[in-house]
Amino acid sequence: MKTEIAKKVREIIWCILVFVGVILLCSEPAEQENWGKVFFWSKVEGFGCWGLAALLYKLWETRGLLPDEFLEKDEPENNTQP
Repeated sequence: MKTEIAKKVREIIWCILVFVGVILLCSEPAEQENWGKVFFWSKVEGFGCWGLAALLYKLWETRGLLPDEFLEKDEPENNTQP
């Protein structure tokens, strides 16, 4: 039970990192002062979040620390009609 909770927490942490990365990559600064610098650093932080998420995913996947539902890959159904 405790390991299942820990696996779910890891899944939530991973999802938050990906979500924050998307927000940072899609964001645009509201200030006109230092616009370029803020824009650049938000993109760097966004890619950093994605890199950290990818690193954690690989680490947790190889150690078997992610929930089974999280690792399932959807395979397309073979719908062959005559």
